[in-house]
Amino acid sequence: MLYETDDEEDAIDDYIYGVLTQSEPQSQQGPIQQKMKQIEDILLGPDNLIGSDESDALIKKAIEENRLDEKYQQFTAKRDTELQERLKNIQNYVPSSSTSCSAAIGDKPVGPVPKAISTEDLYDETDDWCCVCNEDATIECEGCEDDNKYCTECFFQTHRSEFADYEATRHKSKKYQKRA
Repeated sequence: MLYETDDEEDAIDDYIYGVLTQSEPQSQQGPIQQKMKQIEDILLGPDNLIGSDESDALIKKAIEENRLDEKYQQFTAKRDTELQERLKNIQNYVPSSSTSCSAAIGDKPVGPVPKAISTEDLYDETDDWCCVCNEDATIECEGCEDDNKYCTECFFQTHRSEFADYEATRHKSKKYQKRA
């Protein structure tokens, strides 16, 4: 067992020496050395890339991308011309006027003129709700600007309790009259 390990170590040493000196052709190498060469190629890439810098790889990549762009340039040009033609057709399109449509509409009124909207039509029942809890409002606060309708409990909590804001405690209130 120790003998196999020594042979492997010797083979590895020979391989390293061969790589460093580059004097021994690959055909004369043993199976372990060939396996090491395969692993080296997998990890480091083929010999033609070893020693080249990143700029060469970037240049090759740019050249490949340029070839692809040139290859598909005719397809993009064709697509662009088709889109331009479609746009031109849409811009020049004039819808045909059908006589049946215009005759049906004519100059006659279709029906009676609708009556104007009154303020009662614009009434919303949610306007009568408390601005805090959505119960029916019973008190209107004259000091509050927008949300000024409250139920009794919410008005007390926001204007008269010990937790109420000092400004709110000074507001005047009146009984809220619902719209009929």
